[in-house]
Amino acid sequence: MARQHYHQSLHLMMNCFVLISTLVGVSEGLLLTKLITLTNFNTHYSVWILKNHDFNHHHDNPQLMSNSNERFQVRQNFYIRDGKFSDLVHVANIIVDSFYNPSIFIRPYLYASELNRLQENFPYNSTFHNYLVACRKHGLDDGVVIGFADIDARPSSNEDDPPRPYLSDLAIDKHYRRLGLAKSLVQECESRILSMGRNMLFLRVERDNNAARKMYESIGYDHSPHHIFGVNDSTILLKRSLD
Repeated sequence: MARQHYHQSLHLMMNCFVLISTLVGVSEGLLLTKLITLTNFNTHYSVWILKNHDFNHHHDNPQLMSNSNERFQVRQNFYIRDGKFSDLVHVANIIVDSFYNPSIFIRPYLYASELNRLQENFPYNSTFHNYLVACRKHGLDDGVVIGFADIDARPSSNEDDPPRPYLSDLAIDKHYRRLGLAKSLVQECESRILSMGRNMLFLRVERDNNAARKMYESIGYDHSPHHIFGVNDSTILLKRSLD
């Protein structure tokens, strides 16, 4: 009974953390990390918090993807819009799941780091820098963020930066992959770039990510030699002419 009350108290405390993070604009992951590292919680309860705090919010709901018919319907039940600052708590989760394979102990740190990066780079009223999100438009989950992309057409004075316009952080919620969302986001990015008066789009992909390379090749992206990418790292630079 005592443990049950303790767990209930922890749930209440975590809900307070979420509320505080929303009010002050500090990441939940950062607050949770501080809770664990600056208190004397023992290992058992630290692990319990990490396992039971709903970092993914709705995404681990077993009823969300209860059958194959719903997965098929999702193909026609999403829309793309400009990202909002409030979307970033969900986007950070999608990015961590897409680009990392963290342990339960490392995940809060990665979440906090990615959320901080996204928030610091948020494109406030920027004509040449857009955050785009894909959202569900189906039933109770209408508006749920399930995909993300960042396009940046601002000039850069650093010759080591990727060429602009540049697409980065294309990420899809793990429950909605291979449904056409990635291609749809890329196509919307291309449309935005054209509206900015540009006719080329660049992106990077890991050399050994065959699935992503095949997807990009299928929609017209070709390898673009670069003095850093593919030479000093494990990525390759791709480009597509939008003429």
